[in-house]
Amino acid sequence: MSVRRAVVALVAALFTLAAGTPAYATPAPLINRDFPDPDVLRVGDTYYAYSTNSTYADGLRNIPYASAKKVTGPWSVGPVDALPQAPSWTDFDPGSGTNLIWAPDVSRRPDGRFLMYFAANVHGQVQCVGAALADRPTGPFHNVGDAPLVCDPVDGAIDPSSLVVGGRHFLVYKDNANAHDRPASIWLQPVAADGLTFTGPRTRLLTADPAGDENNVIEAPVIVRHGGRFVLLYSANPYTVDYHVKFATAWQLTGPYRKSGTYVMDSSTWPGAIANPGGQDLVGDHIVFHANIPSGRGMFAAGLRWRGSTPVVVR
Repeated sequence: MSVRRAVVALVAALFTLAAGTPAYATPAPLINRDFPDPDVLRVGDTYYAYSTNSTYADGLRNIPYASAKKVTGPWSVGPVDALPQAPSWTDFDPGSGTNLIWAPDVSRRPDGRFLMYFAANVHGQVQCVGAALADRPTGPFHNVGDAPLVCDPVDGAIDPSSLVVGGRHFLVYKDNANAHDRPASIWLQPVAADGLTFTGPRTRLLTADPAGDENNVIEAPVIVRHGGRFVLLYSANPYTVDYHVKFATAWQLTGPYRKSGTYVMDSSTWPGAIANPGGQDLVGDHIVFHANIPSGRGMFAAGLRWRGSTPVVVR
């Protein structure tokens, strides 16, 4: 074959590849069982993921966990419950058969101990944010205190997320006003390095639109700084119908935040393959999230790139 024909053939092959084959495959479940609201922490050369309560062969686990050497797996689900004892202030919910322990966030404190935030049921009325500590990322985590850390008596608090900016520590969470048919809000609360002691008043960062594509629901907040701005990623709409991930940006951590008109991901990102993606966490250059599978909500991951302060999912 001549050099010219070889070059023509190569260009044709590259054109065909670009036109007919996606650069990245549609994400497959990394944990192909119910593992909702995943939070991922890296410790040394190992990644640990934590999820909302779920039932396993050995019974109910308040906080399941899994581990892997890479974000993209393979992941191995741990053999035990990371939070083996529900806090004394929670109440058992007969309808779900659980204490409604949801959406954990695990971080490492400056003293080397591991801090877990989570939401749980209080008096059968509201979900509130609690905290637990452990010496290892696999637990066992033990509840701190005899009351929730954050508990609005009307709207409660769920979906906690830890944040460190310029050496200062913060707790980010949402109220659950949407449970009362009112728009939910996302809040920022400064805390000491122990993650347990409040050091200032809370600030409202964002409020859900009552209709449209949010329907009172914004949740799963994650804040990062990119392109000179603070970027708040959040899930919107009820998780069972048209769940999706959006973002808002601000020049200052405390806002004001401006919502973007574009989605980070939704059910059309990978048409017919992934439904209702959300409950996200950012891990390096990946976004980890849950989406529908036959057994519930499995854990997935996709590449994430940035255009300034705009997060873009690789697909």
